[in-house]
Amino acid sequence: MVPVIVGGIDGRGVVCAASYEARLFGVHSAMPMVTARRLCAHAVYLPVRMKHYAQISRQICDIFFSLRHWSSR
Repeated sequence: MVPVIVGGIDGRGVVCAASYEARLFGVHSAMPMVTARRLCAHAVYLPVRMKHYAQISRQICDIFFSLRHWSSR
């Protein structure tokens, strides 16, 4: 498996998430991206997709709200 690291790619970005494979190299959340790149240069680096995460979060909240509303009947 290939190590995968998600976070701010440009400038002073930080790691938001790291796969178990990346963690074996010492990479962890909240670590500066420059440090992660030094520890695990061969990893796949993915940018953060905040708009997508917010959309999915709203969908999940809608599901929970509908379940709560449905169970109060």
